[in-house]
Amino acid sequence: MSTHHDYVKNEMPVLLGYLQKVASKHGDRHPEMNKVFQLFAAVKEEMEHHMQKEELTLFPELKKLKSNLMKERKSLLTGTILILLSI
Repeated sequence: MSTHHDYVKNEMPVLLGYLQKVASKHGDRHPEMNKVFQLFAAVKEEMEHHMQKEELTLFPELKKLKSNLMKERKSLLTGTILILLSI
């Protein structure tokens, strides 16, 4: 997920900058551009918060789960092979 998050983290500020520039230059004639800028700024903050929660909580837990499942699978496979060898 780092690749995906890195892309989003890098590009969202760039997009926000473009929107700010458009809103500042054309917002008087097109007030909807000010609203677009405000909404995107809110989405950017929410996405940053969401990605941080994923990186600090969700992804480490998923890695632990995967590791535990791999250990269980290896243990089960080893046990099965030992049983088959004893027959």
